[in-house]
Amino acid sequence: MTDAPANDINLTLNKIKYIASESAGGIKVANHKSAEKRHRQSKIRNARNTHIKSTMRSLVKKVRTAVADGDMETAKTVLEKAVPYIDKAATKGVIHKATASRKISRLVKLVNGSEAAN
Repeated sequence: MTDAPANDINLTLNKIKYIASESAGGIKVANHKSAEKRHRQSKIRNARNTHIKSTMRSLVKKVRTAVADGDMETAKTVLEKAVPYIDKAATKGVIHKATASRKISRLVKLVNGSEAAN
């Protein structure tokens, strides 16, 4: 069984590199070779981090929406995808590890609390 969000990170790497390779409007941002490389790398990292954060937010929103609608099966399945994705975002340094832990804790508490209420 493959995890779609985890594969999503790898599949979009080419797209991220394409976005990062677009010119900066003809404006020279760096004068030294090392500074030019650092700028290229920062654009790639920024695009990757933006994608990971956006996907993470979408997964969290799906869990919250499923719980609000009372659809516990969907909430559990999306939670199973969201937890490793949030952990991976923390491992990659996109979010702080305490932030990841807090998000996971609150989501699990929300799903388990709603499940007990039903």
